[in-house]
Amino acid sequence: MVKDITPGSLGSNLNGLTSFGGRLYFQNAENKDGFTRYYLWTSDGTPEGTYEVEGFGISHIAAIFPGEDKLFLDVFTFQYGNELYAGKVNDVGKFVVSKVTAEDAITNTSSFNASIYPNPVTSNAALQISGNTKNIRVTISDINGKKLWQSNNVNGKLVTLPTEKYLPGTYFVTVINGPDSKTIKLVKQ
Repeated sequence: MVKDITPGSLGSNLNGLTSFGGRLYFQNAENKDGFTRYYLWTSDGTPEGTYEVEGFGISHIAAIFPGEDKLFLDVFTFQYGNELYAGKVNDVGKFVVSKVTAEDAITNTSSFNASIYPNPVTSNAALQISGNTKNIRVTISDINGKKLWQSNNVNGKLVTLPTEKYLPGTYFVTVINGPDSKTIKLVKQ
């Protein structure tokens, strides 16, 4: 044991152990006042480097999975159901988590844009790319972060995604254009 993060007789209830950026991330379920809350923790393997990620106590983290440059969290709350959150280490070394909105997934101030249609998809889907692009890399990952498909040096504006062979569920399409990237949630019905 590196550190006792839940002192007392109940102990810790750890789930979702995931390696990202040289650290371990996991959730710890704590029962307080008869209500179980889940907290995101991180560790570098030392007592000093093992701590709760500030401000992220929520109802339940359904899954934690690493992406190219972000750690993604599938978070369930009774109020909103499942929602996607993404986190990364900021310039001062603090891990920061924020909710990914539909607008965040397909737009920002970068020099390119990407969208998937149809979404949700039943068989084939297309990735539409616009803006200033060159040598784009496109990957599809499952909910656990496992890379299922990748295409490098995409120079076209329309990419057919091989979604017909995937089982129903949630996938993530990451489009990398130089230093910019976009991750879009894809739902297969």
